[in-house]
Amino acid sequence: MRYRLISVRPARAGAGSLVNISRCGLLFESAQPIAPGARIEIEIDWPARALKMVLHLVGETVRSQGNQTAVRILRSAFRVDRERARAAGDPAPL
Repeated sequence: MRYRLISVRPARAGAGSLVNISRCGLLFESAQPIAPGARIEIEIDWPARALKMVLHLVGETVRSQGNQTAVRILRSAFRVDRERARAAGDPAPL
């Protein structure tokens, strides 16, 4: 998974590992903890066979402990990852 903090300037980006996810929140590990109250965009590669999909989330960090950060999901949407689809040789999605 990849993330980008959108409430700080300059924007900070990084990668992490998803620990768990639910309808309204998620927990992930990253190299550095992220302070509560930060607005964050997250992209998670989705295991779909027909298309290369990404779950795109916008949320707010609610707590961090060590290198784990909890996020409340505010918006979510599935998107076609056109770059990964082209790299894999898949035809362009409709």
